[in-house]
Amino acid sequence: MLNVFHRKNGLKTVYFDNKFSKLKTKKLQKKWIILPVVGIFVFLFTQVAGGFSSFIENWYSKKLYVVIAKSVSILSSKVTFSLDDTFYLVIVALLIVLLILPFFKKISFLKSLKLILNILAA
Repeated sequence: MLNVFHRKNGLKTVYFDNKFSKLKTKKLQKKWIILPVVGIFVFLFTQVAGGFSSFIENWYSKKLYVVIAKSVSILSSKVTFSLDDTFYLVIVALLIVLLILPFFKKISFLKSLKLILNILAA
């Protein structure tokens, strides 16, 4: 983004490069379309997978679950405390930090609120 600042009589004039502004708008439009497309894909996949429940259950229980269980058990055998408790501790610490940062002007209050709502929604 091309910003040119001129000061005349205490007034500030700002010029923006229109090509970059249009490019940024197109990037944002592409970015915001990803989530609805993925949501529709997941919905359609679950509808189709519901028709093949025996195949899905056998594949999940005999292949995918085994891989997930082995990888999690390797990690949890190394740690002497519950991974679930660690997760909750990190979430609470993150919420506290997001409540404190607006007071130090590191992020805006609205951005902090959006992040907190996203964390609580997940």
